[in-house]
Amino acid sequence: MTESNPPAERYYQAALLALQQQDRTRARAQLVEAVRLDPLHAGSWRALIKLCPDPEEQLFCLQQLGRISPTDPRLRQA
Repeated sequence: MTESNPPAERYYQAALLALQQQDRTRARAQLVEAVRLDPLHAGSWRALIKLCPDPEEQLFCLQQLGRISPTDPRLRQA
């Protein structure tokens, strides 16, 4: 997770809160905004993988995560 863009981090934290409240739609919207503001925010890409309903979207998120964090263990699992 990067600290270089505080607004992106705030969206990421809001997404985590939305997930705790079982609001996947709001969480996804928050994460999309976080990666729009900071495309290198690995935590947001990781979380988006789980929230994307479409396999092509999941693959895109995995590719972005691989670009940012090529040693992330989730890449092997996928």
